[in-house]
Formats: sequence, C-alpha cells, structure tokens
Amino acid sequence: MTLALNEIYQVARDAVTIFTAQGLSSCLCGGTGCALYGMKNRSPNDVDIVVMTYAHDTEELKRILVLHSPRSFQLRPSRKRGATYKILYYTFHSYKSCKVDILIPGIMNIPDIPSRRIPIIDGLPAMTFMPLLLLKLQAWDDHRKSERIDYRMKQHTDARDIQELLKIARERHEHKRDALWLPMSFLVAAEGRVASFISLFPSSGYVSKGDKKQISTAELWQYIGF
Repeated sequence: MTLALNEIYQVARDAVTIFTAQGLSSCLCGGTGCALYGMKNRSPNDVDIVVMTYAHDTEELKRILVLHSPRSFQLRPSRKRGATYKILYYTFHSYKSCKVDILIPGIMNIPDIPSRRIPIIDGLPAMTFMPLLLLKLQAWDDHRKSERIDYRMKQHTDARDIQELLKIARERHEHKRDALWLPMSFLVAAEGRVASFISLFPSSGYVSKGDKKQISTAELWQYIGF
C-alpha cells in the first residue's frame, strides 16, 4: 500500500526521536533522504535510517525501537530461507505498515558522518548531500552489475534519481571540495562510477534557468567537482 510522504516522515520522526533520546545520532538516506532535499520524481515507500554508532549492531538498534514504542515498531521474521535477522516495520493500522531499514557506518560503504555535518530539513536529520548522492551512484552501479534480475531492474530507478539529484546539486551549489572529509577511497571509487554514468546517460535533460541552455550530464558532474 502506498504511503503519503507525511506518513513516511512520521515514521522517520518517531524513530529519530527514540534514537536521539538514547544519545544516538542518526540521519535519513535512501528515498526519504532524497525527498527531504526536494526530489519529486517518486515518493519513498520505506524509511532508511543510518545510526552513527559502533556500540550497537543493526539488530540491537531495531530492538531499541521496538522496546520504546512496541505499538508502532514491530519485528517480523524474514522470508529469506536461513535468515537469522528480522524485518522492522512501523504499523499505522492493522492494514497499513512501512518497512524501516536500520543501517550503521561501514555497511554498504556508508561513511561515518559527524553529527555537526548532518543538516536538519523539515525537522528531520538528512544525510549530508554529497554522500547521499554518491551512495545512490554506488547503488546504481551495484544493481546494474548484479546477477539478480530484480536488482538489475532497480538500476533504472536509480538512474532517474541520480539525474534529479544532480539538478538539485547544481541548484544548491554543492561541491566535492566541501566533502573532502569523506574517506578518500569512497571519493576515488565514485570517480569511476561517474565516468560510467556519463557514458550511459550523456544527456541530462536539464536546462539552466538563466540562459536556457541545455546542460549535459558531464557538465552537471563537473559543476560539483567530478
């Protein structure tokens, strides 16, 4: 069942509030993080939260949410054969729920982001823009190379998200020089992925507001320092 954006934000707000009360810094990534920056090409259907901790693993963090709000957060067994982890859901009503993914730095190359670098947008902590964009680029690259058909199908949505994020980056005047605190290995890996993305999607479909000139995908990446 499709959730309204305000419902997605409610899930995120309740989770962030609990983590903050436990002294844990967190931020929103994935579709919810993108939506906070103004991405409109699609609405998120789940919530991805990165908790900046090395003291807890993801299963412990899920249990923290369930412990402090058992009516809203619930754990369900994974359908994957042999899986030992559980899936976290936020339940609105008996028929309406939202999947919540809890992540920590290191998983999927997610960098450790200092709390002072996490912007608050609409009252919610959003992942800093540059790692958000580069993790989306990484997801696109991983999905297109996957042997699983369902994962390969996701690359098309990823590509559309990246195109829109690049336009937002230009409008926000984002630049790589402001993200040199990120691990160098993370930035170097992004360079190769950027080259692949440009070769497959040379046209951005973006027209500058000033001189009405169409800007290529390469120019958008160059504008932000790649």
